[in-house]
Amino acid sequence: MKHFLVLFLCAISTVSADSFLMKIEHGTPVACDLDKTMITRAGGTSINIPVGGYTISASGKYFIGDLSPAFAAGVTPITITASNVELDLNGFTITGPAGSGTADIINVTGANNVLIKNGVVQNPERSGIRIENSRDITIQDIRAEFTSGATLATNAVAGFELVQCQDCCIDNCVARNIRSEVDAFGFTSDNGSVNTFQNCIAKGTQTSSALVTNQATGIRFTLSEVGSTIENNMVCDTTATLTSVPYGIRLEYQNPTLTFANPSIERGSSVDYVEWSPDDRFLAIVRSEILEVYEFRTDQFIFLASFPLVSGIITEVDWSPDGRYIALSQSENATPSLQVVEFNEVSLSSVTSVAFADNFDIETVSWSPNGRFIALGERNSGSVVRVYRFDGSSLVPAGAVSVGQVRSVDWSFDSQYIAVVTQSNIDLVILQHASSGGANTLTIVASFIDPDAPKFVRWSPNGRYIAVADSGGGSPEASVYEFNDNVSPNTLTLRAEAPLPGQGLSLDWSEDGRFIFETTVVQARALSFDGTSLTVIASRNLGTTINKGSLKKDGSLYVTVTNAGTPEVRSLTGLVPAQNCVVKDNIVKNTKGTDTGQAGVNAGLGIVASTADNMVINNTAFDNDQNYAFSINVFEQFVANLRASTPLPFFNFASPTP
Repeated sequence: MKHFLVLFLCAISTVSADSFLMKIEHGTPVACDLDKTMITRAGGTSINIPVGGYTISASGKYFIGDLSPAFAAGVTPITITASNVELDLNGFTITGPAGSGTADIINVTGANNVLIKNGVVQNPERSGIRIENSRDITIQDIRAEFTSGATLATNAVAGFELVQCQDCCIDNCVARNIRSEVDAFGFTSDNGSVNTFQNCIAKGTQTSSALVTNQATGIRFTLSEVGSTIENNMVCDTTATLTSVPYGIRLEYQNPTLTFANPSIERGSSVDYVEWSPDDRFLAIVRSEILEVYEFRTDQFIFLASFPLVSGIITEVDWSPDGRYIALSQSENATPSLQVVEFNEVSLSSVTSVAFADNFDIETVSWSPNGRFIALGERNSGSVVRVYRFDGSSLVPAGAVSVGQVRSVDWSFDSQYIAVVTQSNIDLVILQHASSGGANTLTIVASFIDPDAPKFVRWSPNGRYIAVADSGGGSPEASVYEFNDNVSPNTLTLRAEAPLPGQGLSLDWSEDGRFIFETTVVQARALSFDGTSLTVIASRNLGTTINKGSLKKDGSLYVTVTNAGTPEVRSLTGLVPAQNCVVKDNIVKNTKGTDTGQAGVNAGLGIVASTADNMVINNTAFDNDQNYAFSINVFEQFVANLRASTPLPFFNFASPTP
């Protein structure tokens, strides 16, 4: 895995949208390093595009002399299958029938060294220009768009689409009002390498889907895109309705596979629990009464520090959001306690602790995303959820409520709510944590009865959904509930279930909320979630006993197992992001979700990427629901926060109208 080090804060571009648009419309020199040795600027063969379309199957220079005013459904007006071709649209607008289907306006398949320029493509069934299995293709000075009355497709659409291409460049182009009832993309490249989108505008990309798995994205790299570049573009006014999600620029994960990968950690005694640090650098593992921390370096684990308990065992651990501290719950054969341990990347040392009565059985612990509070749950005694405020040196009580025998707790992303699963008459409980006038309260605001003994709970990244893994009972299942705090009283609604192959032990959401990774006693699985259903898309029988799993933000799943009598931590390849790509000098504005029923449900994300695997620098994102969503945050998130709190007067953005 290649890591990039960013050594400077983001430069702040002062270009206005109007001046940026003028540059696009009036042309800039092609900056892509492509070999166009046969292409000149004059001459060529005039072609007329008939109603049934035209195929360019011989090398040469072509320009449009005339074309049919309309094309029937299923017809691609221009198909290029030859290499060494220059096609000048000659200022013409080529209009498709829109609606659903697989016809493009221009399709290039299996060709090399092609230039397409100077025109407009409208209302495709699938893509304005689609390039497949080709290399050294340049698209220049083209506008792809949907007109206001065009029928929306029920399939994915794109303005410009690259599929398994290499060394292709889309330069000085505009994707405007690309719309679909499912996925919509201004510019997208799938499973290619060394491709470039530059000096382009994606404006008004929109989806009207109600599924969280659908998206509207201005510019996207996906699947195993490697070494490609998104540079000096403007993306604005990207929207999505209901629960589908809008993105400005997105480096997207491919679907999970759960194949075995290296490295692994072998230990001489049991390995009960694993948890990655927030920055994915360090892995905490629990071996009964010992906490250990390893650093992940170039596909190997380096042991750094250990913290042994005097007695008892560690039931669960959780990192503070800044990665400086680890909270651990201690129980069984000792005085139960909550401990906070400091980690300085070299050693582990105790900071503070709170002891409880011997009849307490502390099962679970969770650190709030704002870093201020720690929640823990008890299985015996009063079966209480307790919250403590951590000030860097001490733990101060900050609320408690009795809910039943607690198995797992997890904070919502805004640190306002705690999801709790219990072994009692009410199995899933939502608590609201509030502070006012120095007093702290915990209040039950919603609950749901689950007959199958829930064991583990996790909030989705956007705070709308809660995933639960059952431990047994009737028929163990993985379940997803929707939480709505915009109505009174707040509600919990079961949205999806999937049977579990045995007792559920742990689960994690992917960063984009599209996938859930779970472990049972016999299997690791990946499920997709679309808002209404859970679908198993990958599974792996490990041939051994599984204890717990933890998902890295880069998509790797690490599970604790006992393999042939040897306790170890094993890694599985989960989600694979685009890698070694560059996102540089772009402007992303006004990426908005349109569901007003609950804040954050389909919040628009300006720039989404894994910055452990890609270089993301010098971009300007503002007026989006959320400006940045990086797997590993770098300086741009800091700059975005500065802009949100202190508007910069020299920005003069108007909505571009290409």
